[in-house]
Amino acid sequence: MGKLSLKATVLLAMGVLVVSSCLLTAFIAAERYSQSLEQALTRHARSITQSLAGPIAEMVLINDIIGVQRLLDTQFDRDIEQGYALLEIQGRVYAHTFEHRMPDILLPPPVKTGEPHEAPADAGMREEKGVPAGVVERIVTLSNGRRYHEIAWPLLDGHAGVLRMGFSQRDIDMRISQLWKETAGLTFIILLLALIAGTLWLRRVGRPLAALSRALDSVGRGNLTTRVAVYGQNEVAVMARAFNSMSEKLEGTMLSMEAQAAALHRSHRQLRLCNDIVTAFAALDGLEIMARRLPDYLSDIAPVPYCLLFLEHDRNCVVTAQGRACTPLFGRDAWDSALQLLEGRENVFTTSGLKEPLASPEVSACPCQTVVCIVHEHVLCGALIAGHGPKGMDEADLAALALVLNQIAGSISRALRYEKESRGQRLHDGVDNFNGMLGRSSRMRAIFQRIADVASSDATVLITGESGTGKELAARAIHNLSGRREKPFVVINCAAYPESLLESELFGYEKGAFTGALRQKPGRFEQADGGTVFLDEIGEISPVAQVRLLRVLQTRQFERVGGEETLTVNVRVLAATNRDLAAEVRKGQFREDLYYRLDVISLVMPPLRDRPGDLPLLARHFLESLARRTGRQPCTLSPAAIRLLMAYDWPGNVRELENMLEQCATLSRHGAITPADLPERMRVFNVSGASGRPSSISHSAAAQTLEDKEATAIREALEHCAWSRKDAAARLGIGRTTLYSKMKRYGIRPPEAS
Repeated sequence: MGKLSLKATVLLAMGVLVVSSCLLTAFIAAERYSQSLEQALTRHARSITQSLAGPIAEMVLINDIIGVQRLLDTQFDRDIEQGYALLEIQGRVYAHTFEHRMPDILLPPPVKTGEPHEAPADAGMREEKGVPAGVVERIVTLSNGRRYHEIAWPLLDGHAGVLRMGFSQRDIDMRISQLWKETAGLTFIILLLALIAGTLWLRRVGRPLAALSRALDSVGRGNLTTRVAVYGQNEVAVMARAFNSMSEKLEGTMLSMEAQAAALHRSHRQLRLCNDIVTAFAALDGLEIMARRLPDYLSDIAPVPYCLLFLEHDRNCVVTAQGRACTPLFGRDAWDSALQLLEGRENVFTTSGLKEPLASPEVSACPCQTVVCIVHEHVLCGALIAGHGPKGMDEADLAALALVLNQIAGSISRALRYEKESRGQRLHDGVDNFNGMLGRSSRMRAIFQRIADVASSDATVLITGESGTGKELAARAIHNLSGRREKPFVVINCAAYPESLLESELFGYEKGAFTGALRQKPGRFEQADGGTVFLDEIGEISPVAQVRLLRVLQTRQFERVGGEETLTVNVRVLAATNRDLAAEVRKGQFREDLYYRLDVISLVMPPLRDRPGDLPLLARHFLESLARRTGRQPCTLSPAAIRLLMAYDWPGNVRELENMLEQCATLSRHGAITPADLPERMRVFNVSGASGRPSSISHSAAAQTLEDKEATAIREALEHCAWSRKDAAARLGIGRTTLYSKMKRYGIRPPEAS
């Protein structure tokens, strides 16, 4: 609880004083009033008791007990609220005014027969001066809480008994209660008036002090321009003038110190960043990872949008680094535009009007652009392009950028040489075979590049595509190119296990977890620790397994079935499905949070009908592999058979092609596969297509031109990614600039734009 303000403290003290004074006064008044009422009740009781004592004594002498009872009833009419009366003779009660049984507390103690009655010794009884001897008074409290003033009056000095009469104090209690209520109301009114008056007084007297307090608090928060008006009493005015003078001096001193500290901090930051960047880039070989990290470092120097250009002189190619992707720009126009921009200029210059693809959309949207060339040993390696407003960049920031780029120019030049050597090595190894995956089409080259890009990270990859398109081969390629290549690669076909067994297969089980669990068995995740887990047919798992799998993806922790120990594994998760999981999420058949955990990086495997140029290469590979297994000469495909294969729809994709070729090669007698050796469905499909009669939806897709297929693929990717160009380009495995160019070429526009 915070400390009270001065105003609150004064008002609280005032309230406590008023309330305590009123309570003390009320207590004294109530005490005096109570004593007065009790004295009046005592006098009244004595008078009535004395007036009844004579007649009752006479009735006792003549043994008229009924008369005594009638006289007592007349006095109180059996109303216990008013009081009670009883006649006690030698320890026995002969008459009383109670309607039913007399309370036990009023029963007299037993005495010996023949002895005169004496009043019982009771702590509550008392004898007072001015009353006959033997008269005893006391306060009696019955079990129901009612209090009575009782007088025990001896009749004929006790020989005729004792007349005991009790008079109710209810009226006294009610009057005292009413007094307290009236006092409380009056106290509340006095307190309210006192608080109102105190508030008005404090507001007037404490206004200057409150203003000074607020000013001090503002200065404490760093607002040194705060000043206060000089008014109020002399003491307060002196404090206000002293405060204003102190604030002015403190503001001047702080401004000077802040300017010096900013200059020192900028110099220190630039030196530190330069050292960090040079140290970090010295250990990097890849051009793309340099392009991803450099803008993050440079944004600490000047928070403006950046993009990078790298020049690969060996193939006249400009590589643009925008965001986190590097896109090569082939063609003479891009190369000439880059050279025209950079050659023959100062190392640092300002221009305007730079457009895509050399500049990113963020940079080209700025009114002006500053270009800092990257030169190493008199060779132009590239340039940094920064977008900014018409006033230009700060000179100190610009000098720091130039210093950093000059220091890392050697690392960038080394990365360009590394890329050149890597391309040569890949060309030497052959471009058709990529880690067991065959293809030379643009779609497959994009897949190969995508796999190479994502292999070095530990991000989860969702591989989608029709059955038989090689999703498991893609997963193995990612594993083999990653740093986990020496660790296990565990494949789990989620559709191969019933719901009751899938969890125990994934996470293992403890001994005795269920019937037949005779020993502990580690699950697939546990077996793959340090390596890669490939979840094939991920769309087939049950909702219960989805919940547990989500936890593993989030925390890499799980428990075996029937166990309580939490296990932690270091695995990379790859998943594959031939379903449209986004549609499954919309239908409520697949968890949305699990889908987004899986779809960190997406890889779409193209169907065979969308890359017919790869079909002869695949066919030759499968026929040669079959020949090596069987020890026979490899079969060949006739040109007519190849044309039939390329016209076929291939609903089973590469797997169907492999099985069909094995069938044909086994049944072929002359070492060459002709159209007659092909299955009837392929010949029927070709005849249907040649006659112009659409045989199926798949046949219509196969009859499209390559341009139509490419436009369809781009549109489907954009719709799947909610028309996000960045995500669609990543899904297609092409650069964002290339995607913009193809959208313009095919006239593809977002729904709102069209």
